[in-house]
Amino acid sequence: MPYSAPLSRKRARAKTRAESAPPRPEASSPAADRAVRLLWAGAAVATAWSFGFAIVMGSDTWWHLAAGRWIVDHRAFPLRDPFSFTRAGKPWLHHEWLADVLFDLWTRIAGVPALVWVKWALVVAAYLLLDRVIVRAGRSETAAFLSAAFAAALASPFLDIRPHLFSLLGYAAVLAAGLRAAPLPAALPLLFLVWANLHGGFFFGLAALALFALLRAWARKATEGARRVFARESALALLSAAASLVNPNGLAAWKYPLRYAFDRGSAFRQIGEWLPPFRPGGIDSPLLPAAIVLFVLSAAAALPRLWRGGGERLFAAAGLVLSAVTLAMALRSRRFVPLFGMSEAMLIAAAFDLGGAPIAGRLPDRRRRFAGAALAAAAFTFGVIRLARYPLSSRAFPHLVDREAFPVDAADALAEAGVTADVFAYYNWGGYLIWRSGGRLRPFIDGRADTVYDEETYRRYLAVLGREPSWRSVVDGSEAELVLWPRRDPEVARELVASGRWRLLFQDAAGNLLGRSGRAFPPLPERDSAGLHVRLAEEARRRNDLAEAESQARAALARNPELEAPCHMIARLEAMRGSIEAARATERGCQRVFPQPIRLAAFRRFLDALPR
Repeated sequence: MPYSAPLSRKRARAKTRAESAPPRPEASSPAADRAVRLLWAGAAVATAWSFGFAIVMGSDTWWHLAAGRWIVDHRAFPLRDPFSFTRAGKPWLHHEWLADVLFDLWTRIAGVPALVWVKWALVVAAYLLLDRVIVRAGRSETAAFLSAAFAAALASPFLDIRPHLFSLLGYAAVLAAGLRAAPLPAALPLLFLVWANLHGGFFFGLAALALFALLRAWARKATEGARRVFARESALALLSAAASLVNPNGLAAWKYPLRYAFDRGSAFRQIGEWLPPFRPGGIDSPLLPAAIVLFVLSAAAALPRLWRGGGERLFAAAGLVLSAVTLAMALRSRRFVPLFGMSEAMLIAAAFDLGGAPIAGRLPDRRRRFAGAALAAAAFTFGVIRLARYPLSSRAFPHLVDREAFPVDAADALAEAGVTADVFAYYNWGGYLIWRSGGRLRPFIDGRADTVYDEETYRRYLAVLGREPSWRSVVDGSEAELVLWPRRDPEVARELVASGRWRLLFQDAAGNLLGRSGRAFPPLPERDSAGLHVRLAEEARRRNDLAEAESQARAALARNPELEAPCHMIARLEAMRGSIEAARATERGCQRVFPQPIRLAAFRRFLDALPR
């Protein structure tokens, strides 16, 4: 064999080079893996944050600030109502007092607009924790990101600046505790001690904790050790329930969340957030139909996993049961849609582990790691692009609470004139008046609803809101000295003034302020504000004086470039004058101030409806 010797020499040289060469690096390193995990975490943070920019009229934000200020100033719990004139001195079930104190202390340090950072911190923490819970339960990073991002998108319209954000974080913490392989943490009673003073959602957290104690026992084999663990975890759940009783309202804080489960005829069920999601009124949830379809598909796909062992069985069972329960709650009251989204995220991840073993297992290690890094980078880029559209500063606050929908100029004028009075005000404005006036303006009703007011008071308000035949006698018969009502319902002011019992005192962009004819009020100053020009622009538009309307709208923007209403008004007026390209450019400018896909879509429909 003439070529045997040379081949042997080649092999020998190759062997020598291989032995002398430095060891080849592995396909991945701990640093690279850590970088990919950080990318996934960054993607979850950016995406969750980007869904925290929904515009929700912050009607409750203001009375929470007023309550926190009262507690800090008086160093006491307000167990009796100090704010309204209809229920003054009556019991107040203030189960969110600690959240209100935290809000007040933060605003004293950083200012009211800085409340957006509290909101963003709580939203990001809740959905980042949900994402990490799913990963630690054995799902892929891709499945965790997609399911948690969908949960945040579903919840987005409900994420206003209120204490319920603490309950989203608390629920995520319960999921983290219930799905971990180790025994339930001993600190759970401390969590519920704090949570019960932050928001009434602690009650659902307790129910979820009890469910986890049962499911964890079911997922284990029946051994003596498993029975001991179940006894310990049951005791922890009971201790958590006992800890939640340590609040100023005691057992009443437990009874409150159960009230509407058994009282379907309550008038308070007509409040927007309590309405079923497919009934007109309240906040819309555009992704809920898709979420329900996903629930059905995910439940069918996750059922076979219930017969697997250990953590797989626990994860699928928890996702299925909690999703079913929270969906039933959400279909009865839209306020529970965010809890349904967080529960469904587990179910989706259990059913469809995108990027998991069934697909990735066929790829070589190096390609699998590269694919994982590419997916992480794509998810991170998606979150950053979504987030980059919005102002990441306290400048977002007026937009997020829809401050333009409140009677800002009227409140300014009443404060400057030093008016103290009882006010029959629009429900969503009651808390704003309490906060702005420091308690000098006492509303007929406000967003504290059934924690203070009785059903009769609320029904009387509904009679005015619905313009029932008795509505004028309700206003006249109340002890109110002022009426503050939205300008979009001008008939209320017109009919009250026509009766001779009321007279018009002030108008701003949002509302009409009337005073009872028998009481003397000081002159209310009207400043040259942006709100004044918005009102004048709307009045000119109603007269079909488009040139004057556009002039006034531009004057409003000159005083406050952040205003949205006059910006959108100018775009529509330009379109009505036939300047379609100019209108599109103006609307794009409005979207740069604060992006609103819903308003952009409405503007496009408006353009399509214009006569050609």
